[in-house]
Amino acid sequence: MRVPNIVWWGSLSPNTQGALWMLCSAFFLSAMSATLKQASLSLNVWQLLLVRSIFALFLLLPALVQGNFCQLRTRVFPLHIMRGCLGTCAFACYFIALSKIELALTVTLGFTRNLFIVIFAIFVLKEIVKWRRITATAIGFSGVLICIQPGSESASLWALLAVGYGFFAASVTIVVKRLTDTESSISVLFYMYCFMGLIAFISAIVNWKPLALMELVMIGRVALFSTAGQMCTVNALRVGETTVVAPFEYTRILYAVIFGFILFGEIAGINTWIGALIIISSTLYISLRNQTNT
Repeated sequence: MRVPNIVWWGSLSPNTQGALWMLCSAFFLSAMSATLKQASLSLNVWQLLLVRSIFALFLLLPALVQGNFCQLRTRVFPLHIMRGCLGTCAFACYFIALSKIELALTVTLGFTRNLFIVIFAIFVLKEIVKWRRITATAIGFSGVLICIQPGSESASLWALLAVGYGFFAASVTIVVKRLTDTESSISVLFYMYCFMGLIAFISAIVNWKPLALMELVMIGRVALFSTAGQMCTVNALRVGETTVVAPFEYTRILYAVIFGFILFGEIAGINTWIGALIIISSTLYISLRNQTNT
């Protein structure tokens, strides 16, 4: 995805271009989440996951044919299986959470993946993490408690699924980091969709129902918005400095509030706003500390 040769665009600084790319990414990924929430009204998670995986594999087929399927040679097959299982758990948690709680709350709690990554960096990657990042992580999880409000009448166990998504998404990040040491991007994507589709297959077939045209359109929109969002993210990080453009990812929460209100009549509560502010501040601080290596 490249911007046409427009004079005003070329006059912008690389960081400004990167910020605009990230704003577009946030919009598309929020639109994907809103579409998933719409799809949850009529589709079960396994049927959606299976059909999406099949669509994705067909999209990868031309690149595989061009490379004579040589990209699929791997020396770390168990890691691909693990990535597929973790990805399936992440998708299921996110999809079910979207169907049960507000869009903005689900998106907000999804950002806990950055907090879990710090924990995995300590216990899995054996990285040395200084006290400032540990403190910021603890503060971030306090924002989660404010969002969920455990012990109150408004508390929802479904919100824990959104936190579960953050846990599994962080796990996927750690596994992918290991995979990219030896595997190509095509290989990682192919095996991911294969195993996610296989895991979803049995449940999807048992609970299968014919797909209406509008449901196929929704699945297509999910694939389109997801792809566009990822492309915009790549362009943002390519042209701009990470410390400048990364904070704009959090506008996903604002987009989610807007989509939630327009499409579902949802109004984000004060606890969601306060919790989101704490989670954003802590994860942003952790990101900046990572960039400065202090």
